Amino acid sequence: PGYLATTRTLTLPFRDKKKISHIIKYELEPNIPYPIDEVIVDFHLISENTKGSSALAWAIPKKVISEHLAILEAVNWEPVSLELDYLSLANLFLKLYPNITEKKQVALVDIGASKTSVLIMGHKNLEFARSFIKAGDFFTELISKDLNLPLNDAEEAKIRGEASIESSLNR
Repeated sequence: PGYLATTRTLTLPFRDKKKISHIIKYELEPNIPYPIDEVIVDFHLISENTKGSSALAWAIPKKVISEHLAILEAVNWEPVSLELDYLSLANLFLKLYPNITEKKQVALVDIGASKTSVLIMGHKNLEFARSFIKAGDFFTELISKDLNLPLNDAEEAKIRGEASIESSLNR
């Protein structure tokens, strides 16, 4: 799950992937809310120029990876690779619309029941990614409280577009 990962865009003074893989963990460390030895760090190069490179880097606790691998092992599946959920969305978008991000940036917003993912795609690349734990259920609860409705009625009002959460958000 992307909301369990720390994701940052980093500007680095060099382009060599080997060098980047050696230092990325330490560049990301100030942003990680876990001890550095308890996370797995990976990155994706966004751009390169004569001054260096820009990389999208993420860290996720090893415990989270272990839990997900245990689920796959329980059903005798051997994964070839693992990726954050919102990276799957980015890959699917690039597969379906391979030329759309060549000349412009596109924002992908996935609002689920318990999390929202925001991705910025541009130049055939993922340039920004964040996942938040505020989503559809959160807005339904705000509508329920604001309009004094049961959750089921608040959900229906939200879906029909009959409820505004603006006043609730401003409190």
